[in-house]
Amino acid sequence: MKLSLSWIFDHLEGSWKSTSISSFYEQFNRKIAEIDELQHYTVDVSVCTLARVITIGQKVNVVSAELNKEFELDYRPDAILGKIFIVIKKNDTWTWAQYDDLQLAGTGLLHSISVSESDFEGNWKSVFEVEDYIITIDNKNITHRPDLWGHRGFAREVGALLSMPLRKQQQLVAQCEIQKYDSISNPNQTNPFVLSIENKKWCRRLAGFYLDNITVHDAPLWMVHRLLRIDARPINSIVDVTNYVMFDFGQPVHAFDADYIKSKKIVATSSQPDQSFLLLDNETVTLTGNEIVISDGSKPLALAGIMGGKESSVQDGTSSVLIESANFNAGTIRKTSAEFKKRTEASSRFEKNLDPNQNVTALQRCIQLFKEMRVSLNNIIIDSIGQEAISPVIEIAHEFIEKKLGVSLDPSFVIATLRALEFIVDYDSKSARYKIIVPTFRATKDILLPEDVVEEIGRFYGYERIPVLLPQFDRRPYPIAPLLSDRSIIDFLIFAGRAREVKNYAVFDQEFLQRIHWQPSWALEIKNPISENHKLFVTSLIPHLFKNIYNN
Repeated sequence: MKLSLSWIFDHLEGSWKSTSISSFYEQFNRKIAEIDELQHYTVDVSVCTLARVITIGQKVNVVSAELNKEFELDYRPDAILGKIFIVIKKNDTWTWAQYDDLQLAGTGLLHSISVSESDFEGNWKSVFEVEDYIITIDNKNITHRPDLWGHRGFAREVGALLSMPLRKQQQLVAQCEIQKYDSISNPNQTNPFVLSIENKKWCRRLAGFYLDNITVHDAPLWMVHRLLRIDARPINSIVDVTNYVMFDFGQPVHAFDADYIKSKKIVATSSQPDQSFLLLDNETVTLTGNEIVISDGSKPLALAGIMGGKESSVQDGTSSVLIESANFNAGTIRKTSAEFKKRTEASSRFEKNLDPNQNVTALQRCIQLFKEMRVSLNNIIIDSIGQEAISPVIEIAHEFIEKKLGVSLDPSFVIATLRALEFIVDYDSKSARYKIIVPTFRATKDILLPEDVVEEIGRFYGYERIPVLLPQFDRRPYPIAPLLSDRSIIDFLIFAGRAREVKNYAVFDQEFLQRIHWQPSWALEIKNPISENHKLFVTSLIPHLFKNIYNN
């Protein structure tokens, strides 16, 4: 998984440029997750400009307001009148910018973008992120951490690492009305759709909101650029927002073309056997009845938690959308992903058992981004189906923490560390005990026991600071006469009952097998046996019992 350091610091009250990168790299590896690669990203925008398509023929004519100049460039299939692209000067010749021109992974021409008129006239260079660090994380290190599958999760860890405050979530999400339901929603003045969950075992929560009278265009330059830096392909303003939120908060979000869904229903339900539909990757899948799907009540719209359907996808001509986010059973998503060989960014996150409460937060983040993009929003209401998760409480003694780690700690360090990670901590100084409320984003599979809390404190204290000592055991002498007496009594009772204790090897005696005229048909043969007479593993205890009787 790739992360942008600039993106991480969007969630922190500070700048990465005031941080020592070498020290950051070392501490990140020790206390958060293993970094596979740290790549310094920089681009020279002085040789770039933004150009708008003005005519299309065998060549494409574009104009740069920044340079007050027109260019004639090679034809490209995605050139549409009014579209804006980045062009670059190479050897005194202007040409379409490509991925490698901006140090981006991949090949081909850069996607079109949208900017304000002031930015188009040259201001874009003052806000463009010309420098960044791209962090590639070893995914195996974070399979147990659902909260670390988005930039905000890592920002929380980095903030605790650098003693830098985490920006409040309220600053990043839109405050809007949320209508809560148990299993099925009612249409309202801002949302004509009915949302429902028919299979609560496989889908715990479902939420969505409706946008009407929209125009689908290119996403802003800053968003397209950030998605490209972490190897995500830009598509259009609606889809890019949903993808941006997934990489930002770690919660997958999906957009449907609302006009395509005539039933005005979004249903999380079990699939029907032998139903087929076309996925976004242009592959048709046939369902077996063992999958969770998003349906319109009769036909599937999306392979839930994995990939949406092609027919209901948001295209350039889409005028209304239903934005949906859910929480699915991790095992079901993993099984379906393997069944259809579809491992996506969404499925890789749902497989980790995401926080059930964050689907609504992700929708609020979407709304905030739409507002920043000046999308027309009128009294948006989020419909939320399903019960919210409750934060568990763990009580733990300070002595327990010190005993487990083998060091002395100040309670203020314990409190500060846990609060930086957004745990709620209440400390009773008289009893030296903590009452810790675990946030739901850490409670699905990560923080379950007092020992899990100790681990959080230990990794931020620094395992390298804990003295390396062998475990000590209290080996005091004690009388063994009672033990020997018990053994004598047991031996006497066994002898009186004419019982015998026998011990045999786990391999057959070939000579005895020949004596009883029996040979096992499916025994495993040892590749390098200690002797030819002992080369087969036992498959039954009975031959050994016969041998014991014969020998005794």
